[in-house]
Amino acid sequence: MICDTEGDSERPCILSNFSNAGAKITGVRPATVPDEFMLRITPRGRMRKCRVLWRSTSSDTLGALFTDLFPSVEEPHTGDAARDPVAS
Repeated sequence: MICDTEGDSERPCILSNFSNAGAKITGVRPATVPDEFMLRITPRGRMRKCRVLWRSTSSDTLGALFTDLFPSVEEPHTGDAARDPVAS
């Protein structure tokens, strides 16, 4: 199920492929899926935070990255180099 980022507005989808890093989703109109959304892989499973990587309107398919695995993908880059005080 695809949901908005608050976990509301569930709608069905088909996972045609998925891995630890992301998923290929079919059975949806890609233009109607927001750039960031939540995905429930199993009926009682936890929600995964996702970001669309690509969309194919010809095959009603999209590719998504699980952003809850990669915190740096979710946070905007500020351009400031962070220093690790332990490594100094």
